[in-house]
Amino acid sequence: MPSTRDLLQRFRPAATPGAASAAGVPVDRHDERGAELAGVFAALAATVEQSERIRRQALAEADRRRVAARAEAAARVAAARHEAEAWRAQAVAQAREDIASSARGRVAAAEQRAREIERQADRTRSQDVAAVVAAVRTRALQAGRAGVGS
Repeated sequence: MPSTRDLLQRFRPAATPGAASAAGVPVDRHDERGAELAGVFAALAATVEQSERIRRQALAEADRRRVAARAEAAARVAAARHEAEAWRAQAVAQAREDIASSARGRVAAAEQRAREIERQADRTRSQDVAAVVAAVRTRALQAGRAGVGS
């Protein structure tokens, strides 16, 4: 669309006032410029087509890369999940081994304590048996003396 200035230029006097000349509207400069540039635009048509082709190829390549990146991301996430599961399993196994080791240590300590208690009980039992035997002897002797003297 022609600008206001171009539209008003049409009605500007074609020449200085003077002798009469043929009546008419001056030439439209806007159309002249368009005609002048038509050759340039025609020469650029191949370049425009090439740029459109390059753009379409770039969009296709971007789509291909996007799909590949999504696939790679999905593969990495799956691998990370698998690795995380392996780490969890390893951590569980380690925790179980630590618990088992701790339990073995506690069992060993309890067995040691039980042996100590058993040894102490054997000593105490021996002392108690000795005390009972001594008490029985003492009573037997007392009973024997009491029976002899009666």
